[in-house]
Amino acid sequence: MRFRTWLVAWSLWLASPWLVLAQTPFGRVAGTLVPPDQLEALMEELSGTRAKQFVQDISRYDRIQASEGWVQAAEYVMSRLSEAGLEGQLEGYPSDGARRYFTWTPPMGWRIRRGELWLLEPERQKLADWKELPSSIAKGSQSADVVAEVVAVQRGTQPSDYEGLDVRGKVVLADGYAGDVHREAVLRRGAAGVITYLSRQDRMEFPDFIPYQGLWIRKEEQPKTTFGFTISRRTAEQLLSWLDQGRRVVVRAIVDGEDYPSQVRTLACVIPGKSGKQEILFIAHLDHYQPGAIDNASGSAALLELACSLKRLIDEGRLPPPERSIRFIWTSEWYGTVPWIQLHFRELPKIVAGFNLDMVGGDLEKTRSFFVVVQTPWSRPSFVNDLCSAVVEDVARMDVWSPNGSRTPFSFRIGPYSGGSDHWMFNDAAVGVPMPMFIQPDFHHHTVQDVPDNVDPTQMERVLLISALCARTLAWADERVAVQLSHLTAAGAHGRLAEAASELAMQLVNAPDPQWKANALEAGRNRLSELGRKEMAAVLSVRSLEGGPVVQGVTQSLAREIQSQTLALLRRFDSPNLRAFLGVEPKGLPTPQLPSGLERTGKWVPRRTPDFVGPLAPGYLQEVLGPEAAAGSGLGEAVEFEIANFMDGKRTLREIWNAVRAEFGDVDYDKMVGFVQLVERARLVEIAR
Repeated sequence: MRFRTWLVAWSLWLASPWLVLAQTPFGRVAGTLVPPDQLEALMEELSGTRAKQFVQDISRYDRIQASEGWVQAAEYVMSRLSEAGLEGQLEGYPSDGARRYFTWTPPMGWRIRRGELWLLEPERQKLADWKELPSSIAKGSQSADVVAEVVAVQRGTQPSDYEGLDVRGKVVLADGYAGDVHREAVLRRGAAGVITYLSRQDRMEFPDFIPYQGLWIRKEEQPKTTFGFTISRRTAEQLLSWLDQGRRVVVRAIVDGEDYPSQVRTLACVIPGKSGKQEILFIAHLDHYQPGAIDNASGSAALLELACSLKRLIDEGRLPPPERSIRFIWTSEWYGTVPWIQLHFRELPKIVAGFNLDMVGGDLEKTRSFFVVVQTPWSRPSFVNDLCSAVVEDVARMDVWSPNGSRTPFSFRIGPYSGGSDHWMFNDAAVGVPMPMFIQPDFHHHTVQDVPDNVDPTQMERVLLISALCARTLAWADERVAVQLSHLTAAGAHGRLAEAASELAMQLVNAPDPQWKANALEAGRNRLSELGRKEMAAVLSVRSLEGGPVVQGVTQSLAREIQSQTLALLRRFDSPNLRAFLGVEPKGLPTPQLPSGLERTGKWVPRRTPDFVGPLAPGYLQEVLGPEAAAGSGLGEAVEFEIANFMDGKRTLREIWNAVRAEFGDVDYDKMVGFVQLVERARLVEIAR
């Protein structure tokens, strides 16, 4: 095609009426990117009631990682998939407490036949029984029959908690996490075992909650491992009261359980696409204790209902076959996902985007909660964030409810990136799959009170429709949809840039002194610059979905508009009139205060080694560097994750610092340098100085 002919055709294409993201009676995605008849088919087929039944069935299994219960739950899911004409495939990866996948070491398998904790003095009563409440024994507890005195500490996770105490041969009562208390009390000080409970700082208003916890021992720790039980804070406070009175508290622990070399597994099924060149991924972790209904039988059940419903609609001809394959993975949180990534590493470029469903479908009133879209981090800019936002807003406007569910209004939030689940792994720079998370905070989280009764069929149906609309948009996307997604993403970008400029202006107006104002202006300008780069990259990311010349041209044009807006906003803060109004005339402001270490280390260029794939496993640095690495950087998991993502062998430390402080606010530069040097010592990073 000659250039002039192509240019005319392209201009007419851009002027086409379907390029405008018009509001249908449904919204910007529902009924627009997804045809109305197919939207109707999805709404008719997806069932929150059926999904809740799946939750009830899955929650019957005690399905921790690498356990027989996980396999039983997976076999149940496979049977339901088979009924819908889908083939589930199980994969297993050796899990013996020593085998490492990148920086992650999955736990050993664990089986339990008996676990009881009895109070013998000052009175007799049963404190815990595995057969009644499977999560009342810490996962990984080993066989024992012990009668011992109880001694109380506070958290029990630090050496300072044991100053002046001899806990050898005694059972330690503490409000720290069982695995950390066991490592400090049993492995290092010879205690007989541990009893843990929720501290007063953790859901204080619910004294009867019994937490789910584990020992999660490493293979070399197995010979010294004993047991742990969890009890309610109300029960713990009765024991503490007796101890405060000087009375002797004695318990008997009876455990019949052991670790064994096992496999950590994933279950997958695929709805094949016509091209087979690209995939859309949905993932949920199947594991957790019994019942673990919202966390995460709910996400696993939603995936099951979504996969079966899409398959039925395609088989019936109500949906055409997708262009891209749709892959569904039921995993073991973190410890199954990382081995899957390692085994399928060469296939990852096929995945255009993913969605992680973790804790969804909870009754909004019973759980006092709301639905959240956790967006991808700034290091992984993607159009998928604006797609999710638009879909959620569309569903919120619809009258979506289940006959067996509530009529509670849909409450939702669009939130910044945070980790803590399997999207953490996929958003890693070395993995490169943009993946938001769908989640609902729940105060029953990791307690025996996380039961199926807290699941609402109406909320499940809403989450199913959100997931289905995302799947339908991306798996079936053509050039037309890609152009619309480009405009949708660009519209969001312009709004976010304007909001950032407005926030900076407000900070300057309310600044308490000139130095604060100078610092705020420097940080705000940096944030605008970094945000502009991120938003341009998000628009250009549509090319991963469809990379033809029309999409190339549209995304390039929209990215330039974002760049122009960014530069215009930066120039606005150089305007004499605006600067005078804000009180930031150049002569009246001191020099911004920047870290003194920038001159010495700011030009260093760190690069991740090939072994540094995925986020750092908790405890890995301490394991390879020793106890002095236990304190970490103090920056927090999300900040450390993003620092690592930006270490691409091109950015200097100063540029990385600019990126992470734009995303998270004030980030201590010296702590950042300390973290980079720490991972360098672990041979995960090389630094060009």
